[in-house]
Amino acid sequence: MNMVDTILAFVLGLSITTVGVGEAERAKADVAAACCYAAMVDGAELAPQPKALPLRALVFSAEGCAPCKALHDAITAELPGKGWRIGPSASDHLEFVEFSKDRARAAKYGVTATPTTVIVDEAGNQKAKVVGGMSAGFFVQWCAEKGLTVSK
Repeated sequence: MNMVDTILAFVLGLSITTVGVGEAERAKADVAAACCYAAMVDGAELAPQPKALPLRALVFSAEGCAPCKALHDAITAELPGKGWRIGPSASDHLEFVEFSKDRARAAKYGVTATPTTVIVDEAGNQKAKVVGGMSAGFFVQWCAEKGLTVSK
């Protein structure tokens, strides 16, 4: 038995004197299976998580708000083609937040009217805020002035 077999036998609680070649191979397979299982949750493999962006935009909107809808439609029509990722992940450049469904975050950033756009850092600290509707072009320009730029 070599050193790897001895260590595996020790880790798995097998008697070193009783571990034969077949048992050592099974022990290695068990360790490999345990390592693979550790990389899975509920049978779904864990994908490497994208790195959080240093800055991202939160756009607070409300149902029935015409300027919110106009901003949402302009952004979703134009920005993904320019490299912007839209979604709730910290690796997305922009997230739409429904004001009435996430009042805790609205309160955290002092959002009292919609639409309100807040730029936050990766720790969630507010860096800039603007209230009101805007075109997608102005949105990109404002974000760039505040340090949030996206390259395609």
